[in-house]
Amino acid sequence: MKICLLGKIPPIQGGVSRDMLWFAYTCAAAGHHVHIVTNAIEVEPEFRIFTLDYSDPSLQDIHSPLDHPNITIHQTNSENIKDVHYIPYANPYVSKLTSIAVDVIKKHKCEFIYSYYFEPYCVAAYLASQWTKIPFSVEHAGSDIGSLINSPVLKQTYISILKSAHAILSSPNLLPRYIEWGIDLHKIHYDYTNRSLSHFNSSIRPLNLTHYKNHVLTLSHPYIRTFHHPTLTIPLLPDIPIIGLYGKTGEIKGHYDLIRALGLLAKKGIRFHLVCMVQGDRHNLKKLCDLIKENHIEHHTWLLPYLPHWHMPAFIQSCDIL
Repeated sequence: MKICLLGKIPPIQGGVSRDMLWFAYTCAAAGHHVHIVTNAIEVEPEFRIFTLDYSDPSLQDIHSPLDHPNITIHQTNSENIKDVHYIPYANPYVSKLTSIAVDVIKKHKCEFIYSYYFEPYCVAAYLASQWTKIPFSVEHAGSDIGSLINSPVLKQTYISILKSAHAILSSPNLLPRYIEWGIDLHKIHYDYTNRSLSHFNSSIRPLNLTHYKNHVLTLSHPYIRTFHHPTLTIPLLPDIPIIGLYGKTGEIKGHYDLIRALGLLAKKGIRFHLVCMVQGDRHNLKKLCDLIKENHIEHHTWLLPYLPHWHMPAFIQSCDIL
């Protein structure tokens, strides 16, 4: 079967990007031909994985799921429309993704459209389905249901797309809302995936943190130079526990509470290294950096940018506490 997928993939960081990638990989491994249509290359630096091409001897046997021969990626690009202007201006992601998807569906004779995340991917999938008469499915994230669809100026768009979808990938606890919205419950499906976890096992070798730090110091993007480079001046000493932290930083993640707690340990003379593989909103990341200094653990701490999630087991293995 030939499938057109619209959604996030790396270099976009996060759970939706991860799930989309493994769904594509699972389909490809089953013998289907998968065409991913995405705007991932245009992601903002706060949520971009800068190290997709990072190589380390300890990671040589771990390959990107994107390298599967049955997966083809079709990217939007800001250069495609650099001479296009209209007022008021916004990057026309929906229009770009829809146009590429329609071309891909027609050229490769795709038989089904899968989309994940309302904006802009499910909107683009709906339009592509309308124009090609190819059935499409919708999968939502927590922020879709918890935030986007609750916006008065967006709600009707997403409800209309859910009503038009040939299948909805969701969870049982949302059934009351689907009934409220008038959506046919017969097209809602659960527990549909069989994502590969072959990269995630206890035999993975630890990441060489110093090797990765040296690689990060070669990155020239202003975001990395501002937040990460200044912290990478202290060597990791042997026989001192390494506390690992990874993900988008912010108040609700508990990261700030952790920093305050580690400040208390430092006051008691307890030695540790804190290695944070974090990015996110600049305001939140600055707050994290400020808290590290306020709690006097800057000489214990590294900030590193994201690795692709299929290398995270190696990072986990390099830490004593997570």
